[in-house]
Amino acid sequence: MTSRNDGIQLLLQAEKSASEKVNEAKRRKAKRLKEAKIEAQAEIDAERAERERHFKMIEERVLGRRSEIEAQIKKLTDEIIVTQSASVKLHKEDAIDLLMSLVMDIKPSLHANYRPGEHKAELHYKCTKIAEEVAKAQNCTIDLDIVCLATELLFRFHQVLATDLETFAKHAKRTTINMDDVLCFVRRNPQLVQLMSDFHKQQTAGKKPPGVAVPPPTSTGTDSKKPEEPPPRDSETKTTVHSPDSAHSLTEWFMDLE
Repeated sequence: MTSRNDGIQLLLQAEKSASEKVNEAKRRKAKRLKEAKIEAQAEIDAERAERERHFKMIEERVLGRRSEIEAQIKKLTDEIIVTQSASVKLHKEDAIDLLMSLVMDIKPSLHANYRPGEHKAELHYKCTKIAEEVAKAQNCTIDLDIVCLATELLFRFHQVLATDLETFAKHAKRTTINMDDVLCFVRRNPQLVQLMSDFHKQQTAGKKPPGVAVPPPTSTGTDSKKPEEPPPRDSETKTTVHSPDSAHSLTEWFMDLE
C-alpha cells in the first residue's frame, strides 16, 4: 500500500515538473519571438533610414537644397507681389478714368414713348458691346458683373441728370423755372448740353425749314419801277419771347437760349 502511494506521488511530481518545463519553454519562446520582432523592426528602420538618406542625397544633387528652393520661391513671389501692387496703384486711376469715359460716351436714344426699363436695356446692350471691343483690343476678359456695374452707374447718372432739373424747378416753390435756374443747372451739369443737343437733333431731324424763293434781278433798265412792298404786319414785327410756357418743350426753349 505504501509503495503504491509512493508511485502516485512520484507521478504527480513528474507531471508537475513536465508542466513547469513546458511553461518555461513557452516563456523562452515568447521572449525570443519578441526579441526577434524588435531586431527585425530595428533592421527595417535602419534600412528605411538608409534609403531616405540615399533619396535625399539624390534629391539634393538633382534639385538642390530644399531650403534654397523655398527661399528662391518666396523671394520671387514677394517681387511679383510688389511689382503687381505698384502696377495696380499706378494704373488704377487710369483704368477708372477709361471706364468712366467709355461709359459716359453712351448717348441715350430718347423718343416719345420713353420707358426707364427700355432705356436701361439699351444701356446694358451698349455697355456689353463696348466691353467686348475693349476685351478684344486688350486681349483680356471682362466679366458680366463688371458690365452690369457699368450699366447701373450710367443709369444712375442719367437718373441724376433727369431729377436735377425737377429739383431746380421745385427748390423755389414755383411751377416753372427761370433763366437763372437753367443757367445754374447747366453750369453744374456740363454734359447736359450735349445730351439735349443730341435730343434736339433727333427731334428736328425730319423737319426741314421752309425755303424762301428769291426772284432773280430784272435788267429792263432804270425806267422800270420797283414794286412796292406791302407794309409789315404786326405779327411779323413782333419780337419772339422765349419762355417755358411759350415753347413746345423745355428742351426747345433751352436750345433757343443758345
